[in-house]
Amino acid sequence: MARGARAHGASQAQKKQGGALQTVLNILGVVLCVLFIPIIILNVVMIVRSYTDPDSIPSVFGYSPVIVLSGSMSPEFEAGEMIVIQKTDPDTLKVNDVICFMAEETAITHRIMEVQQQDGSVLYVTKGDANNTEDITPVTPGQVQGKYTGFHIPRLGDFAIWLQSTPGMLICVGGPIILLVLWDVLRRMLQSRRDGKEKEKLQAESTSREQEMAAMEEELRRLRAAQNAAPAVQVSPAEQPPQIQRPVSREENGEEQPPLS
Repeated sequence: MARGARAHGASQAQKKQGGALQTVLNILGVVLCVLFIPIIILNVVMIVRSYTDPDSIPSVFGYSPVIVLSGSMSPEFEAGEMIVIQKTDPDTLKVNDVICFMAEETAITHRIMEVQQQDGSVLYVTKGDANNTEDITPVTPGQVQGKYTGFHIPRLGDFAIWLQSTPGMLICVGGPIILLVLWDVLRRMLQSRRDGKEKEKLQAESTSREQEMAAMEEELRRLRAAQNAAPAVQVSPAEQPPQIQRPVSREENGEEQPPLS
């Protein structure tokens, strides 16, 4: 019984340990899905839109990430950062707004210094905060890609540029796939190990029950054999209890009783 209790306790401890590890792997898989799947979908959407509309910056729900390549807008944001712009109505733009516009297939993000009216059309005179002079060519409303939202992340632009390289693409696309495959392999290995332990436990319990049944049958056969081999017990005359004899009367003995005088 003590051995069985210890085995049961060890089995319960192993089951708890395996369950905890399985929980950790499940959480890790969820985290990987939450982190990488949206990134992959976002990249795919932006790549597709860059081919379908090459003259515009790809956007998702009206927002576009833009990598800063120069320090012309320092200290508002620095080179290597990633900023976010939002599509906006050019008619709502005003002086001091920071806009992103296309100029000769290059995206430029500068501040509006003046809004001009020329031949019935609106023109925006722009300038980088770190530049000494205004941009030579005014910006038309059709060139405007969006307005700077004020949100920027340092060094993320450099990281995005690296991701566009061959090693970065391999890691960005292949990394999540490899991690998901490894997670699935580990999950299957743990499940197989747990099933194997359960099978061994059931086999051990079955073997133990068979051994107990065999021991009980052997004990029963031994008792029957001992009962059949035991001699019959005979009581000797000396051990028999004494018999009390009742006196026999004359009538029972056949004698006549003398007459009374």
